[in-house]
Amino acid sequence: MNKVYADKVGTSQDERVIKPIRKLLELKESGTEKQYQTAQKAFYDRLRKEMDIKSVMGSALNQEMDTAYVYIFNIEATPDSYYDMHFDQEQNNTYILI
Repeated sequence: MNKVYADKVGTSQDERVIKPIRKLLELKESGTEKQYQTAQKAFYDRLRKEMDIKSVMGSALNQEMDTAYVYIFNIEATPDSYYDMHFDQEQNNTYILI
Protein backbone atom coordinates (compact mmCIF):
# COMPACT_ATOMS: atom_id res chain seq x y z
CA MET A 1 0.00 0.00 0.00
CA ASN A 2 1.13 3.53 -0.74
CA LYS A 3 0.57 6.67 1.27
CA VAL A 4 -1.19 9.44 -0.66
CA TYR A 5 -0.95 12.76 1.14
CA ALA A 6 -3.56 15.51 1.01
CA ASP A 7 -2.79 18.01 -1.74
CA LYS A 8 -4.99 20.72 -0.32
CA VAL A 9 -6.49 21.51 3.05
CA GLY A 10 -9.32 23.98 3.46
CA THR A 11 -10.84 25.29 6.64
CA SER A 12 -14.36 26.42 7.34
CA GLN A 13 -16.30 27.79 10.26
CA ASP A 14 -19.57 27.49 8.35
CA GLU A 15 -22.16 25.44 10.25
CA ARG A 16 -23.29 23.92 6.92
CA VAL A 17 -19.92 22.15 6.86
CA ILE A 18 -19.35 21.66 10.59
CA LYS A 19 -22.78 20.23 11.48
CA PRO A 20 -22.62 17.26 9.04
CA ILE A 21 -19.08 16.43 10.21
CA ARG A 22 -20.28 16.44 13.84
CA LYS A 23 -23.09 14.10 12.86
CA LEU A 24 -20.63 11.84 11.05
CA LEU A 25 -18.46 11.66 14.17
CA GLU A 26 -21.50 10.77 16.29
CA LEU A 27 -22.53 8.10 13.76
CA LYS A 28 -19.02 6.67 13.76
CA GLU A 29 -19.32 6.19 17.54
CA SER A 30 -22.91 4.94 17.73
CA GLY A 31 -23.84 3.51 14.31
CA THR A 32 -22.66 0.65 12.19
CA GLU A 33 -19.65 0.89 9.88
CA LYS A 34 -22.00 0.64 6.88
CA GLN A 35 -24.20 3.50 8.16
CA TYR A 36 -21.12 5.64 8.73
CA GLN A 37 -19.62 4.93 5.30
CA THR A 38 -22.95 5.62 3.55
CA ALA A 39 -23.45 8.93 5.35
CA GLN A 40 -19.84 9.94 4.80
CA LYS A 41 -20.06 9.17 1.08
CA ALA A 42 -23.25 11.24 0.75
CA PHE A 43 -21.61 14.19 2.53
CA TYR A 44 -18.48 14.10 0.35
CA ASP A 45 -20.55 13.64 -2.82
CA ARG A 46 -22.44 16.81 -1.92
CA LEU A 47 -19.22 18.70 -1.18
CA ARG A 48 -17.62 17.52 -4.43
CA LYS A 49 -20.66 18.69 -6.36
CA GLU A 50 -20.63 22.11 -4.66
CA MET A 51 -16.89 22.48 -5.26
CA ASP A 52 -17.10 21.01 -8.80
CA ILE A 53 -14.30 18.51 -8.17
CA LYS A 54 -13.99 14.73 -8.41
CA SER A 55 -11.25 14.15 -5.85
CA VAL A 56 -11.26 11.92 -2.79
CA MET A 57 -11.94 14.02 0.30
CA GLY A 58 -11.64 13.71 4.05
CA SER A 59 -12.57 15.93 6.97
CA ALA A 60 -11.93 16.60 10.64
CA LEU A 61 -12.89 19.09 13.33
CA ASN A 62 -10.64 20.94 15.74
CA GLN A 63 -10.89 20.20 19.48
CA GLU A 64 -13.40 22.99 20.04
CA MET A 65 -15.49 21.55 17.18
CA ASP A 66 -15.94 25.00 15.66
CA THR A 67 -13.57 24.71 12.70
CA ALA A 68 -13.75 22.08 9.98
CA TYR A 69 -10.76 20.89 7.99
CA VAL A 70 -11.45 19.49 4.54
CA TYR A 71 -8.65 17.45 2.97
CA ILE A 72 -8.47 16.96 -0.79
CA PHE A 73 -6.42 14.14 -2.29
CA ASN A 74 -5.23 14.00 -5.89
CA ILE A 75 -7.22 10.82 -6.61
CA GLU A 76 -10.56 10.64 -8.39
CA ALA A 77 -13.38 9.39 -6.20
CA THR A 78 -15.36 6.42 -7.46
CA PRO A 79 -18.77 5.16 -6.33
CA ASP A 80 -17.17 2.23 -4.49
CA SER A 81 -14.07 3.89 -3.06
CA TYR A 82 -13.63 4.33 0.69
CA TYR A 83 -10.44 5.29 2.49
CA ASP A 84 -9.57 5.84 6.14
CA MET A 85 -7.47 8.92 6.86
CA HIS A 86 -4.31 8.78 8.93
CA PHE A 87 -1.88 11.42 10.19
CA ASP A 88 1.86 11.28 9.55
CA GLN A 89 3.62 13.02 12.46
CA GLU A 90 6.94 13.29 10.61
CA GLN A 91 5.39 14.82 7.48
CA ASN A 92 2.80 16.77 9.51
CA ASN A 93 0.24 15.82 6.89
CA THR A 94 -2.86 13.68 6.51
CA TYR A 95 -2.80 10.68 4.18
CA ILE A 96 -4.83 7.75 2.91
CA LEU A 97 -3.55 4.29 1.98
CA ILE A 98 -4.03 3.14 -1.61
